[in-house]
Amino acid sequence: MAAKLSQKWIDLFNATRKRFQNEIADIPIANKAYRLRVLDRMATNAEKMKNYGMTSQLIEQAAKEMGDAYTNKHKFEHSGPNGGAIQTITMSKEEYKSARQEMMEDDDC
Repeated sequence: MAAKLSQKWIDLFNATRKRFQNEIADIPIANKAYRLRVLDRMATNAEKMKNYGMTSQLIEQAAKEMGDAYTNKHKFEHSGPNGGAIQTITMSKEEYKSARQEMMEDDDC
């Protein structure tokens, strides 16, 4: 898609992105390590006060932070049985049609 954009728009995008990254670097809470340090400090204090419910919530929040629960990133693992390769089969169009028909007629599907 970028190949279709004029250089003017590419330069604007790059400048805007650089400015955003520089500005966000100045905000401590935007940094994952900072957020985890704060959560750790809070959890330690909550545990010292024997506030185990709050401690549990803070630990859960830290786990979510580590698992990117607060981002739009998705992690997918694609593998076959026992982590091996996914089995693939090459077949002709006729073989595919026959296998598909067999599956459609099968009561288990």
